[in-house]
Amino acid sequence: MLKRISVVIAAYQAAGMVGDAVRSALAQPEVCEVLVVDDGSTDATGAEAAEAGARVIRTENRGVAAARNRGLAEVRGEWVAFLDADDYWLAGALGGRLAASDESTVGVFARARFVDAAGSPLGRVPFGRAGRPTFGELLMEDTIPTPGIILRRRVFAELGGFDEELTQGSDHEFWLRLALRYPGGLLGIETVDTVCRRRAGQVTANVAKFLRAWEEILAKVERLDTAAVAPYRTRAEANARRVASVSAYEGGRGGEALRLLVEGIRWAPGWLLADGRTWWQLGAVVSLVVLPAGGQRRLARWMMGIRRAG
Repeated sequence: MLKRISVVIAAYQAAGMVGDAVRSALAQPEVCEVLVVDDGSTDATGAEAAEAGARVIRTENRGVAAARNRGLAEVRGEWVAFLDADDYWLAGALGGRLAASDESTVGVFARARFVDAAGSPLGRVPFGRAGRPTFGELLMEDTIPTPGIILRRRVFAELGGFDEELTQGSDHEFWLRLALRYPGGLLGIETVDTVCRRRAGQVTANVAKFLRAWEEILAKVERLDTAAVAPYRTRAEANARRVASVSAYEGGRGGEALRLLVEGIRWAPGWLLADGRTWWQLGAVVSLVVLPAGGQRRLARWMMGIRRAG
């Protein structure tokens, strides 16, 4: 088996999880190297990664975009894959992505499922969407799980790396630049090959910070190609608020989740209300607002059971 893929893992305070990520990467026959960029951790992240078999690069804490770029400066594989320190790949993950590629493809991504820190399913449907996403589709909704993608190394030389000025969403901004430069060059497959673990605190993200970051991304992309953005702008604004609403809901903040979802619907009512996910989300958010905690949890489990079965 030709070893063609370099793996970059950006890690911060990930002791207890990063070893699993490294081992899952090294178990992929296509991997030629695993680089863990320890982004200024004060715990045993670096030592655990090295013990698991990774080459560790230690840096001061500068954020995930800078850590990924530091790893990119060192890789030597034809392809690059990114894995978060608290996630891991299933057997055959990278081989399946490689098998789906062709000469016109610069990136192949699969789907990811979500579990909690103990490995229990969180009830979400897998993230990712099969097909060849267009720039407009990716602007309206980021459908690419970063640990689910492999990219040809040459695209980073042509486009540059991740934008270190962005506080969040540097991966989404990179997908947008990639879609502008290589129309049809990204391919999504149906396979669920990645497991994303959510640690305590991750689902209670500051949604105001998320929306500020989204506006930064939108402004940067508009400067690149205003005409490409214009047809999708209102729907992109709508979906950003729907995503923020999900974060608020998962953090138990029902009132904030409802406000954000209503804001999203106001941006693009016909488009958002035609999406069945909006109605599921609205039902979940309203139940969080009006039902006692025990009743809301039972209803949420019942709703997700129906959704998974469907």
